[in-house]
Amino acid sequence: MMTQKTLFLSLLLMFCGNWANAQKKQKHNKVIQWLSFAQLEKAMQQNPRYILIEVETDWCVYCKMLDKATLSKRKVAKVINQYFYAVKLNAEHPQKIRFGGQVYPFMTQGNNQGIQGLALALKVQSYPTLVVLSPDYQVVHRHNGYIKAKKLAPILEFLGAEAYKTQSWKDFISIYKKKGEKRGE
Repeated sequence: MMTQKTLFLSLLLMFCGNWANAQKKQKHNKVIQWLSFAQLEKAMQQNPRYILIEVETDWCVYCKMLDKATLSKRKVAKVINQYFYAVKLNAEHPQKIRFGGQVYPFMTQGNNQGIQGLALALKVQSYPTLVVLSPDYQVVHRHNGYIKAKKLAPILEFLGAEAYKTQSWKDFISIYKKKGEKRGE
């Protein structure tokens, strides 16, 4: 009798563990793995890869829309998690940021307002802005403003998979769309 209970409990625990792992994998593909700048610094030392910086502010309605309607989409999150380290930068948060071996201070502009020095260095002119940097910290793409998931996903794949080094955007998007048709997208 005791062995049947032990067997049952063992099977139950194994099932629960497998289910939890499946849920974790599914969540990983739907949720972007955002890093802090400190985590990014360590990750880049261990395994350099492309960087996606979402530059935003607290008051920006389109920033919130980008988070909710675009960056929350499974396809976008999957591409970002596959190819990029993702970091959020609040351009108006008063803090020093260490990035790419440099320290960027908050630049006060009066009336307790200002802008983050890294946002200035990245030449951010509006919010939201998505900046893609190569593993050697060179800006390879900048998108100002809101963008829909179906437009963002192929851009990120084009950059992250380094297709931009070997083919034109026109050729890439043609192949990308054909693959999407085969998958029923």
